[in-house]
Amino acid sequence: MTALTLAHTAVLGAAFGGAGYAKVSQQDAMVDAAKHLGYSNDEFTLIGTAELAGVAGLVVGAKFPLVGAASSAALATTMGLAVSEHLRAGDEAKVYAAPAVLGVLSATATLSFLAAARKKRKEKKEAKQAKKAAKKS
Repeated sequence: MTALTLAHTAVLGAAFGGAGYAKVSQQDAMVDAAKHLGYSNDEFTLIGTAELAGVAGLVVGAKFPLVGAASSAALATTMGLAVSEHLRAGDEAKVYAAPAVLGVLSATATLSFLAAARKKRKEKKEAKQAKKAAKKS
């Protein structure tokens, strides 16, 4: 895992871990947000559960980068939808700025995880070729 991927995982893990927990535990601010956006508490709890699952995927991505890529892509999509819901509700930019920033960070994390997966695949291929060459000699 590169330093960039690690930084993405730490920042996104903290942000989505906190937001997901707040939704799952139905904290007052999240109950109010759900009502404002036209969601039930159960629907917001499901969104929070998805965010927490995304955090788990980011952590698993340390060992399996494609899992991290899929998780960060899902989180980016979730944040894109969050921004659209805030726009639909007529909210000011300061309300949806955090989801917008987290969406961009999640998208860049996807690219970082994909690069890590490509590097891992290349290293595995080179090791296999070296082993094959050593066997021949």
